[in-house]
Amino acid sequence: MLIEMKSTNEQCHVPSGTGKALIAANLAVEVIPEVKKLEPNAQFSVRRGRVVGDYEYPPYIYGKCSTCGGNTVGEGPTVHKTMTLRHQGTCFGVPATPVPPHIQDEYESRRAAYKKRFKRFQPENGSAAVDRVRDQKVAAGLGLKSREQLIAEAKALPVPK
Repeated sequence: MLIEMKSTNEQCHVPSGTGKALIAANLAVEVIPEVKKLEPNAQFSVRRGRVVGDYEYPPYIYGKCSTCGGNTVGEGPTVHKTMTLRHQGTCFGVPATPVPPHIQDEYESRRAAYKKRFKRFQPENGSAAVDRVRDQKVAAGLGLKSREQLIAEAKALPVPK
């Protein structure tokens, strides 16, 4: 038990029984130490997506609090605006930490660069028709029929009575 002697203002640790006796004799007061509230230390970063074979997944935001150990991961077109890091344990009661503005800007630029690199192939005018004819020939070689051929065959079948 931590007490402060009234006569000398000296603080000292004493056994509980002794401290209660000194307090009852009005010679000391109990000192209750202040509990430090830990400040959350949230850190966010933008990370490159995993690379599997020749495909790279989109970038993502990773957040971690070194005080409470909480972490979060997010990816998507609006995650930089909506994601928050929720604290736990030693940081209990602290409101969620949103993604800082500089990380939001970095994520937007990395995501735009990713979309530019991995956008779908857009055929030029006319080449789509050539691809369709080539695909039909390949499908015919494999014994597959097009949708139009299947519909025509279904129309040619006799109607059951």
